Amino acid sequence: MKKEIISIIGNLVLDRIIIRDKCMDSCPGGTAFYAGIALAKLNAGVQLISKIGADYPDHFLTILMDEGINIDSVTKSKTKNSTSFLLNYSDNLENREARVTCRGPVITPEDIPKRINQSRVVLLGMVASEIDPEVISLLDHDNIHLIGADLHFIREISDDGKITLGQGASFRPFMHKIDVIKGSFVELKAFAGTGNIKQALKKISSMGPKIILATDGANGSILYYKGAFFKIPAYRVIVEETTGAGDIFLSSFLYFCGLKQDDPVKSAYLASAAASFVVEGNGISSLGNEEEIRKCAEILN
Repeated sequence: MKKEIISIIGNLVLDRIIIRDKCMDSCPGGTAFYAGIALAKLNAGVQLISKIGADYPDHFLTILMDEGINIDSVTKSKTKNSTSFLLNYSDNLENREARVTCRGPVITPEDIPKRINQSRVVLLGMVASEIDPEVISLLDHDNIHLIGADLHFIREISDDGKITLGQGASFRPFMHKIDVIKGSFVELKAFAGTGNIKQALKKISSMGPKIILATDGANGSILYYKGAFFKIPAYRVIVEETTGAGDIFLSSFLYFCGLKQDDPVKSAYLASAAASFVVEGNGISSLGNEEEIRKCAEILN
């Protein structure tokens, strides 16, 4: 049976992570990597549209290929280095300071293969303003069941790599083409220009997205759908590593809602359960299979 395809647009990243004053060696990161691996482990067909630099290690690409991920549309620049981050976590892992140490190549409409519109789901997984918003105009709603985006497109990056939250002005004209938006409470309130999270969700919904996922770490999340708010709890675990948890949350939601056709509320519970596997173990390698995730979600519900 041919697998239905989820396409992820966004740059693969090189991360250096500091936890409790210990700096790890450079490791693969970014929404494209974490979401891609998570979806492949859930047995979805995955293709990446991404740009990397000459500094991106070949063995990181081998990890993706070994998971069965299509990297035919991952292109390597000869003149620019890869998108890179320095991630410094607080001792309790609840807070993270992220700094961009290199901004990689921009993904333009010319980089998008025509087969993108054969996808069941498309995830816009930008991390450092690397997607030209005109890319969204190429996505055909008549063929693609769900288009999801992380609100990271409101990030503004200074010359020294500091990240602040802007208004995402260049993406606002395309909001009606995005079905699912995921962001933290802080990001969503910044984008909507209000300090009230429920008002923020209503305002963003009025721009076009049908489903909005608002994450609040260990406090769980809020799903806004069809004018109603649904509180989604987080599974109580001992947190060991949170890098990529938001990417697993969004990609898992799109998998269950877009490919398995679970309703949005159930899909949000399943996404919360999937993220719990990652934060309590050794990152993405700890993600459970679909059966394990569904069992975990039953405890949450």
